[in-house]
Formats: sequence, structure tokens, C-alpha cells
Amino acid sequence: MEREKRTLFLVFLTLAVYGLSIFLQEGQFILPFPLFEFLFFFVCVQFVLWNRTQILASSFVIAAGLFQLVSAPTMWTFFLDTSQMMTLDESSFFDLSKLLFYLVVFAGGIATAIKQKRTLHWLLLLIFCAFLIPGVLFNHWVIALAYLTMSISTHKHPAFAPFDYLWFLLFILDGSYWLILFVSA
Repeated sequence: MEREKRTLFLVFLTLAVYGLSIFLQEGQFILPFPLFEFLFFFVCVQFVLWNRTQILASSFVIAAGLFQLVSAPTMWTFFLDTSQMMTLDESSFFDLSKLLFYLVVFAGGIATAIKQKRTLHWLLLLIFCAFLIPGVLFNHWVIALAYLTMSISTHKHPAFAPFDYLWFLLFILDGSYWLILFVSA
């Protein structure tokens, strides 16, 4: 198994064990949602360190990981006190950071389709956009389907291997978030 696959497997295993331990203690399956941004960032950094010769893919990945981390209010609680957090929360900082993350993801999807050069992948890119745009605008669960679409697109024909595994990581993180919300509702 490649080191990138092992890393993703360890992330999934950690989340599953965490959720299972909470389930056994409390009777509810809860995942550490505030840690998802940290997990994504650290996996991105690890992938970039392992594959730093791929400049274009590394720049997309590190930008996406950084914007995702910066958009997490949980990260800022380590550095700011309550009044500063409230001021930051009232500004558009988190929304702008999240928007920049989605723009990098969107650009990454386009770069992936360009590199794959197949009609099927252009169709999958259109499906990706059809899920991503409403998912971002309306904070809807279809965004997980956008990540799944890109995971399917890069499964047989990788564009930026091994960075393509990050599409699957995004699908799992976002999909598990929405799944737990549906189950608990």
C-alpha cells in the first residue's frame, strides 16, 4: 500500500475509532467535526512534503489546506480571546476564507479535467460543478457528491497522482458530516 493510501486509511480509522468510542460511551455516533479542517491541512502538508516535485499540484493542495484551516473558527480559539473571536466572527473573514478554499477546489477540478483530456472527464467536471456550486451557495449536502464525482473521475485515470486521493478525503470528511447530521435529525 502506498504511503498516501496508508495516511488516508489512518485518518479514516482514527475517525471510526473515535466515533465508535463515543458511541459505546454515550450511545450516539459523533465524529470530531471541528478537527476535520486540521486533519485535512495536516494530510495536505504531508502529501506536499512527500511529493514536492509536483509544483502545480502541490500549490493547489497547500492553498486548499491553508484556506480550509484558516476558515475554521476552532483554530483561532487557540490564539484569540473571546472578545477578539466575536469580532472576527462578526466580520466576513471566515466566509471569505471558505470561499477561497472552494475557489481553489474549483480550480483544482478544472486543472484535473484539463490534464485528463477525455470527454468523460469533462462530463464529470460538469457534474462536479453542478454539485459544487449549489452546495457552496446553500451549504447543502450535495457538495459531498461533488467530491465523490471527482474521486470517481480520478480513480481510473489519475491526473495529479497521488494528490487525487485528497478528493476522496474531502468526500469522506464532508460526507460523514452530512451523514451524521441526517442520522441525528
